[in-house]
Amino acid sequence: MRVILALVLVLVIGCLGRPVLAQGSWSFVALGDMPYQDRDIPDMETLFDAINAEKPRFSVHVGDTKASHTACGEAWNKRVQTWFAQFQAPLIYTPGDNEWTDCHRANPPSDPNEELKLLRRMFFQRPDSLGARPMPLERQSNAYPENQAWRTDGIRFGTLHVVGSFNNMRRDRAEYAARNDANLSWLRQLFSSARGDRALVLFMQADLWYTIDNGKGSRDGMDDLMKLLEEETRRFQKPVLLVHGDSHECVIQPAAPGFGPDAAPIPNLLRVEVPGDSIVDALKITVSQDAAQPFSIKPVMGVARNCAPKKK
Repeated sequence: MRVILALVLVLVIGCLGRPVLAQGSWSFVALGDMPYQDRDIPDMETLFDAINAEKPRFSVHVGDTKASHTACGEAWNKRVQTWFAQFQAPLIYTPGDNEWTDCHRANPPSDPNEELKLLRRMFFQRPDSLGARPMPLERQSNAYPENQAWRTDGIRFGTLHVVGSFNNMRRDRAEYAARNDANLSWLRQLFSSARGDRALVLFMQADLWYTIDNGKGSRDGMDDLMKLLEEETRRFQKPVLLVHGDSHECVIQPAAPGFGPDAAPIPNLLRVEVPGDSIVDALKITVSQDAAQPFSIKPVMGVARNCAPKKK
């Protein structure tokens, strides 16, 4: 309990004011779910400038580079590539549902599986990240190059291609089943490779806590991953940070709820959801040498004013 209370205090300080950085501290930035409207693009580009001014070690975009109704395809992806090139530090990207799963209902509609192939070809064929100064990345396989990993300062980082819209399970069970198996294998591998590290950080697009937060909805396409995530995190014992998007609300939740019937807190799991949609902001995550909880979080622009530690 004392560890949890101390964590909440650290996060409050990180959100409400600029923390005094301990020696050896550094930062990265997480963002996603933007732009959803053309009118938000100027604010988004201003955000990119603010991110560059923070000089993070790297940034991670957790998917949904557009609204679901916006046309998918090569022209849009090239526009996104131009935006990503504005990041002076390395930029790592994991796809959202709006870039492919939901393209059958975009205007005009297109084939989701073809859009997924296009995403992999345009964003994930290089051996390194995006951004003006790329860094080397590990990739799970040629079939799933979007599942990426890297290590910095004794911390293991990895992305998982898990998206909203039921993780594509309801629309295409064959595609879902193959990618779900790959995700489960990659998650096990990330935890295994992090055994000698002091923490593990995961990024995905989907909000695994949507049903818990809202008391409604379905877990279709998520159950296997939820179960494995909880099992591996409890077994790992060291800090695990999971950063996601999808629901557009800025959330910082230490000891995040588990996914069993009682939703018992997972003491070493810190859940962070990036703001999105009309809230054009990102989260700066400062990493310290604190063994119990090395992460403190605050908005980059201060637009996400409701970003505060969330109770169970």
